[in-house]
Amino acid sequence: MSDALLKEISAKLSDIHEALKGGKPAASTPKNQVTPDTSKTATDASVKAAADKAEKAAAAKAAADKKAAADKKAAASGPVAGTKAANGKHTIDEVRDILRQVATTPGLGRQSALDILDENGGVDHLNKLKPENFDAVYEAAEVAIKGGEAAPEGSSDDDGLGL
Repeated sequence: MSDALLKEISAKLSDIHEALKGGKPAASTPKNQVTPDTSKTATDASVKAAADKAEKAAAAKAAADKKAAADKKAAASGPVAGTKAANGKHTIDEVRDILRQVATTPGLGRQSALDILDENGGVDHLNKLKPENFDAVYEAAEVAIKGGEAAPEGSSDDDGLGL
């Protein structure tokens, strides 16, 4: 670009800047050019509208960021207290309590609780357990606390002697 063109662009930008501030345009404005409206009310209204629009956009972005952070925190901390599967019987709180019982029961311990989570829930930590697996984990923990495996199908207390 030529120097003359750059000077003209600079002068026009200065005029626009002065007009927005409410001042008079610089003397370099050509006489045949229409100057922008410098009335204070028009400038104030446009500045206020732009500020309101920017403020609304910033508020929307802040709300979206806050929601995303809350969702991320919720996902990292596992199921919310009281959560249970659609047709499930047990909540996450009940599963957590019974796994604590398994972990503190003599002869079982923490490793047994972790094994129950792994075998029945497919996870290595309670926060990763899905609601559809709550009942299976609860029931397996209940069996472990009661002292062993459930009786095989078809078995009974009958010793086969017919007495």
